[in-house]
Amino acid sequence: MSYKLLSSFHLLRGIIAVVSILAAGHCWGQEADFELSYSGENGDTINGFFGTDFIQTVDCTLSTSDNQTELGAQGWSISLAAGPGLDIVSITVDGTAAADEDAAGLRRGGFEKSELTEGEANQGAVSAVVLSFVELVTLPLTGTEVIAKIDIQCPFPKAGVTETKTVRYVDGLRGSGQPVDNVVAHADADVDPARTAYEVSIAGTSNNAVTYDCNTDGRINIADAQCLLNWLFLGGPDPGCREAMNFNGDDRLNIADGISGLNYLFLGGPPPPAGTGCQFYPECELEAPCE
Repeated sequence: MSYKLLSSFHLLRGIIAVVSILAAGHCWGQEADFELSYSGENGDTINGFFGTDFIQTVDCTLSTSDNQTELGAQGWSISLAAGPGLDIVSITVDGTAAADEDAAGLRRGGFEKSELTEGEANQGAVSAVVLSFVELVTLPLTGTEVIAKIDIQCPFPKAGVTETKTVRYVDGLRGSGQPVDNVVAHADADVDPARTAYEVSIAGTSNNAVTYDCNTDGRINIADAQCLLNWLFLGGPDPGCREAMNFNGDDRLNIADGISGLNYLFLGGPPPPAGTGCQFYPECELEAPCE
């Protein structure tokens, strides 16, 4: 093979290698793939009373894949904002991989600053973490780790209305210092991670009932225990909302619920796990909601 042909062959092979790397989702010089995402209870629509608040804790996660090195991420910064009508009300690294090792995390001293941001077009949260200043401490070489937790909050919509709420990683929000970008520190390089948003659907409802109000007269007393026992054992009429009569919260409706309600009313027993008064029971279809 001639020199010119050999050179052309090597050049072509080099071009193919570069194209293959780019096609695999790598940037030049990048030796691992990173993705910022979230995890939370967002598989089903979450129902709640109109006028009350939807509140949820969401995990911020960092995933590492296709790592060509023997190092994991040594640090990162994240900047995240909620969509219209939703607020991020807190952020913490407690209970995550970014927590100090004394609190079951991976960080050994190092640096950590997590805070809410304020101001028009700057509302959200930021977090910056260095796992150690003097030791080689990294996240695992591959896999997904929780690196922060946020609480999100908004009012439930009107009955019959469903809304989708979103949280995204957005560069440039600013806390106490300079604007923060979403960056992962890995193998002496700053890597721009892929980003996946978090979406959760919430729906407003007016189908609700008073806990233990078997006869649906708006009052809780011994008549409700009698109503339940009559239905269970004497062929009496159905409770107005069966779900609301599950006083002890074990998802079974039986004599124990009648007794638990009586203990609460007259003997100082514990309140129902679902809460007292007007509560949300998705299986109830009462004609008029409680107040």
